[in-house]
Amino acid sequence: MRSVVAYNQELYGVRPDRPFRLAAEKLMREFQGSPKTLRMYARSSDELDPWIGGDPLRLICKDRLRPFIEARRRDGVSVRTINLAIAFVRRVLRLAAYYWRDGKGMSWIENCPIIQFEKGPAKKPYPLSWDEQEKLFDLLPGRIRKAAIVAVNTGLRESPLVRLQWKWEEHNSELGETVFRLPAEIMKNKRPMVLLLNRPARAAIESMRGHHEELVFGEMMGTNSAHSLICFRIFASHASPPRSSLWSNHTSTPAARSASAMRFAASASCDA
Repeated sequence: MRSVVAYNQELYGVRPDRPFRLAAEKLMREFQGSPKTLRMYARSSDELDPWIGGDPLRLICKDRLRPFIEARRRDGVSVRTINLAIAFVRRVLRLAAYYWRDGKGMSWIENCPIIQFEKGPAKKPYPLSWDEQEKLFDLLPGRIRKAAIVAVNTGLRESPLVRLQWKWEEHNSELGETVFRLPAEIMKNKRPMVLLLNRPARAAIESMRGHHEELVFGEMMGTNSAHSLICFRIFASHASPPRSSLWSNHTSTPAARSASAMRFAASASCDA
């Protein structure tokens, strides 16, 4: 015999109480963005599940998240990390209110609550000392260490770094040395970039010459991509003091390099 609630839902179109966990799973199952964002969503979902996973969507609000937020603060988690989880909740609720519809054409929830981000002192990155950098590099095996050397000396992101190909290398007559011309499709901003190398980066790349016909650092995608990510993430967990930023040793950006390539190259060639 059907319950009164089920009867009213069928007769009057009353929304069923769907748990947050179900909505989070739907978001991740249907997500078509970058794998990096999907991994971030999965991590946030796992962190939130013990706290609000079984709660009905209609009850999710900032007050409902307060125990989770306070627990994360006690664990020493940064405000930015907490806000990543809040952003995930906000996206789930926004989709449930404005995009997802059931068989009767009704949204999953009637409205989307306003959930404000947390505020607090930001943990600013700072340049690592050379000793700290060497300690971190010592944690990395072989070619991943060399890829990390190129990363910190050029500011190149992980994705184009592991896709770096020999065929993109070309000689620049004005510089008197080779550069890498990176295509737009592998760049986050979808703009081509000329990758200039200082002495440490060039030495790391030269040491990889002849190891792989196509890729500078060999096969680091596919089955090995997770291993690559883990190795790069070791930096954050083993840095001293905690959560220091390896990447802030060299703060040049693609835009800055493109705008003043020759001047950058001249100074980079003098680096120790």
